[in-house]
Amino acid sequence: MPDSVFLLPGVGAQGGRPEELGPAFGSHPASAIVTASRSIASADDPGEAAEQLRETVFSVSQAAAR
Repeated sequence: MPDSVFLLPGVGAQGGRPEELGPAFGSHPASAIVTASRSIASADDPGEAAEQLRETVFSVSQAAAR
């Protein structure tokens, strides 16, 4: 399934760490969808929490694509 998109739940409040997602990404950063609603919604600054997660996931996906 090299062209499939994977849904990656469990990041954030459920204990999953975005830094450990590298193997789930294929050759394209949009090859996985990371969900983390509770950890963002319950953060003191949800916008900042979402941006931090986005930056981390993007970095991990770019490293995996190399």
